[in-house]
Amino acid sequence: MSSSVIIDLSFIQNQFTRYMSFVLLVSGTIGNILNCLIFTRSSLRTKSCSIYFLATSIANLVALYFSCLTRSLITFDIYTAPNQGFIYCKARTFLTYMPLSASSWFIVAACVDRYASSSTSVRIRSFSQVKVSQRTICGVFIILCFIWVQMFVCFNGNSEGTTCSPVSQFCNTFNTYSLLIFYGLLPPMCMFLFGWMTIQHVRHRPINRAINIKDRQLTVMLIVQVLLFQILSLPISIQRIYALITTNESKSVNRIQIENFILQFVNYAAFTNTTTSFYMFTLTSPLFRKELKSLLIVQVLLFQILSLPISIQRIYALITTNESKSVNRIQIENFILQFVNYAAFTNTTTSFYMFTLTSPLFRKELKSLLCFSNRQRVNIAPIQITQQRIQRNTIPSQRQQQAIKDA
Repeated sequence: MSSSVIIDLSFIQNQFTRYMSFVLLVSGTIGNILNCLIFTRSSLRTKSCSIYFLATSIANLVALYFSCLTRSLITFDIYTAPNQGFIYCKARTFLTYMPLSASSWFIVAACVDRYASSSTSVRIRSFSQVKVSQRTICGVFIILCFIWVQMFVCFNGNSEGTTCSPVSQFCNTFNTYSLLIFYGLLPPMCMFLFGWMTIQHVRHRPINRAINIKDRQLTVMLIVQVLLFQILSLPISIQRIYALITTNESKSVNRIQIENFILQFVNYAAFTNTTTSFYMFTLTSPLFRKELKSLLIVQVLLFQILSLPISIQRIYALITTNESKSVNRIQIENFILQFVNYAAFTNTTTSFYMFTLTSPLFRKELKSLLCFSNRQRVNIAPIQITQQRIQRNTIPSQRQQQAIKDA
């Protein structure tokens, strides 16, 4: 392979990292934040499976920002402050692998929860509770912290933060085994096992004990997420197995370049798992769509649209911090900055109008508020009529007074 092809591969890899990271960040941020808002609504937070989905979304957000955001910034030659690269490398690696692994195990816990909720045994069904899910999440978090704390020992980087790699071959092999076992093999196997047992329970469950609509739709959502996880985690599992098999082989520069190129693709396939759950839930679950609509999705989308320009402008400002700029360019950038600032502040003014346009209940209450004075006038008339009737009934007429005198 010629040197020009290697250069082309490096360029493609750099561009792919830059723009794929941005796509995953935007789609993952929107999707996971909406997941968090929906699964904390009163109609869903009483379901233990929803608690696992909520924990998965939070873990996905952490993994996204400590992996994709940092990868994207490096492609723009934005690094950490001098002499902080060592700490940055260790923390970034830990906060990438641990949440990524945690999200997969939270899905496993959700599969166990669905298996328990569909069981005919009262004792097994007792495990499908919110308090059990909260304890399970804490336990999984603590165990995975112990498993991945080795990142602080096994990984190191230079002072500028431009490189971050295992400190020895043993650490590299140990990390490969850890990722393969605790992300690539065990979680998919457990998901498949408990998912299959859940389906068997549902199929053989008596009709008079059928699960309710919410539980059924949560189970469907989980099955879809499990299938998607199996597909997107398979490439990185294959790559890790290949890396273990070829550990002791001597490799040419060309082969290493190709392997690194493929590694980028399988890594991003794995991180796509952290961004897709919201969109799959929206496509497959009427319950999720209903809750999403109740969340005033119009306002959320409006906020995303109006806040996106200032986010892009800030990223552009970070990228071009060290560039020398002409007076005209600075003037144009300041002019654009004014617009994006006002677009962001428009978010503070639009909620009333969006509520009025999208919510019949809001319009009804608004109409009642505006017609308050008319309501008072309308209510006064019946009171006056009632008082007149009381007076007529309590004050004797002239004939009644004459009859009293004659008596």
